[in-house]
Amino acid sequence: MTGKLLAIDRTGRLNFSFSGPSRFEHFRPTAVAVTSKDTTVLLDYLNNVLIVLNQKGILLAFQFLSDFSMETSDAMCIDNEGFLLIGCRGKGDENGTIHVMKIVDRFM
Repeated sequence: MTGKLLAIDRTGRLNFSFSGPSRFEHFRPTAVAVTSKDTTVLLDYLNNVLIVLNQKGILLAFQFLSDFSMETSDAMCIDNEGFLLIGCRGKGDENGTIHVMKIVDRFM
C-alpha cells in the first residue's frame, strides 16, 4: 500500500502532492507537522523515516529513525520551542516512549 500527502492552501486549493522519495517502493505517511518556516515534516511508518519537504513539496532531506534506535514510530508533533516529539509503541507489554529531537535550524 502506498500513500500520498496532499497539501492544500487556506482556500482549499491543492498546493502540492507528495508520493514519497523515489527510492522507496512504498510510502505510508502517518503523521505530518509544519514548522514556523512552512517546512513540512512527515513521519513514514512503513519505512521508519522522517521526511522534510519545502513549501513547494520538494524533498529536502530524510532521516531513518532506526539510526537513533527508534522503532514502531506512530505519532509526531512539533512543540512551541521547535522540538520534534516522536511517539513509538512499546513491544508486547512494554510501555511506549516519546523521543525528543531538535530540528536543524535551517528547517525550522
